[in-house]
Amino acid sequence: MKGGLPADKIVVKPNFAEANESPASTARNHALFVGRLSSEKGLEALLEAWRALDGTIPLKILGDGPLRGQMKQNLPAGVEWLGQGTSAEVNEWMARAAFLVFPSICFENFPKVVIEAFAKGTPLLVARGGAAAEIVEEGQTGLHFAKGDALDLATKAIWAWYHPAEMQKMGDRAKQEFASKYGPEENYRQLLGIYRTVLAQEARALPRNVF
Repeated sequence: MKGGLPADKIVVKPNFAEANESPASTARNHALFVGRLSSEKGLEALLEAWRALDGTIPLKILGDGPLRGQMKQNLPAGVEWLGQGTSAEVNEWMARAAFLVFPSICFENFPKVVIEAFAKGTPLLVARGGAAAEIVEEGQTGLHFAKGDALDLATKAIWAWYHPAEMQKMGDRAKQEFASKYGPEENYRQLLGIYRTVLAQEARALPRNVF
């Protein structure tokens, strides 16, 4: 809109994800990071936070990227790198996570991993100031922390770890949010609604004496 595009022709439609089946056993006994191992994804702040936690909270990391070698040489206590991971493996680890950490410091568009966590009833800890913080409602489907602030992240992680009942409620709300907004069928309905609105606007704009 600031660039001059007409506001009445702009519609925001979210991405969607499949609600794949969860494992039979879903003991939520770790935190999880899924993403590219790179600076813009906030990996340094994530690892610094877990060094401060000193093994208090188990953290599983799924992903690959340019910082893999550097990360592997100095993993904090309690942190385990699981490799790239297949879709099925990501699905399983996500369903077993107490919460997913999304520490990205770059300008994200619509991070699909956020709604994939929603689909599993997994609440999130997300950095403020980006799309993830718009999707994840503070205190309702997850917690926010200051972007790039390892201490704030560690503080929020400690609270989340020692308040499992509250986090479970957030996870339940996240799953409800997924069902109402981010599933394939609902997304399809949203897309059709956009098309219908555009067609109706075009029909109204046609001159009545066309024929």
